[in-house]
Amino acid sequence: MVRDSLVADTWNSTPQDFMNSQLVPITIQIEYECALLAMQIADRQRELTRLQRELSPLETAFGLFERKVANQSSSLTAERNRLRRRCVEIERYTERIHARLLADPDRHLSMVFSPEELLAIADLFGIYVDQDMIGDQPIGAASGAWEWAEQRAPVMHPRQLPATEYDELRATYRQLAKIWHPDLALDVEDASYRQEMMLRINHAWQERDLGALRRLQRGHNLDNGVDRYRQRQLERLQRELAQIIQRCAQTQARLNALRRSKTRALWYDAALANVAITRHVRKLEAEIEQLQQRETTAVEEFRLAFGHYASLI
Repeated sequence: MVRDSLVADTWNSTPQDFMNSQLVPITIQIEYECALLAMQIADRQRELTRLQRELSPLETAFGLFERKVANQSSSLTAERNRLRRRCVEIERYTERIHARLLADPDRHLSMVFSPEELLAIADLFGIYVDQDMIGDQPIGAASGAWEWAEQRAPVMHPRQLPATEYDELRATYRQLAKIWHPDLALDVEDASYRQEMMLRINHAWQERDLGALRRLQRGHNLDNGVDRYRQRQLERLQRELAQIIQRCAQTQARLNALRRSKTRALWYDAALANVAITRHVRKLEAEIEQLQQRETTAVEEFRLAFGHYASLI
């Protein structure tokens, strides 16, 4: 009967009664919050472990497939990308020349291209670029760069305070500096927090900002180091929970993406993967051939535009 009575009392107790019982000796609210956060972190960690266990074989299969594709097509992909960049670059050069011809054909090429770009164009196409085309701007000189050499950083003077406010400022600064000195830290995390506080305190002192020092003085319990330590512990647990929630969300998103991948069937069927890779290689080769033709056309159009512009100056 005694045992049944104890079981009944425990079963009928509320969660708050259970947490306040001798089984879990929590005495203040912040400790209860820390314990609750610790349980939530443990639950999320178990969830993350489960997600990672499901994700691991998919990542392995996908990685093997990706390496197989890269081994057979990486050089073609690199060449395709190089040709794309080159064609876009040449076509943009040509567009800039045409725009200058329409706007003002009497200017130097330095108004269209920088000296560095002109030399790069000359090297790219085997074109001779003389000093008349470049103009008077020296290579490497940026417009307005000389102005910075003449400037000097303004001299900052601390604000002047009335004597009474200055005395309060100095007293408040000394009190805060004694309390928040990093040498009084309880652990590494507390030392980091104290260093941050001292940076704020020193900045307020240098700026003669009495209001900021007052806010720092009011915003923290300066007399109870244990409460501050518990508060820092609570904040650490909150950050840890937020981080593990984010990791769970990222892992779940990655898992969903791999499960929905259109190539998933190829990861586990070598014959089917080879057929798909062969088709991909042929597509790359066809695209490279088209880009080579585009490059030839772009180079010829640029040569014509460049030669026409050069004949006008």
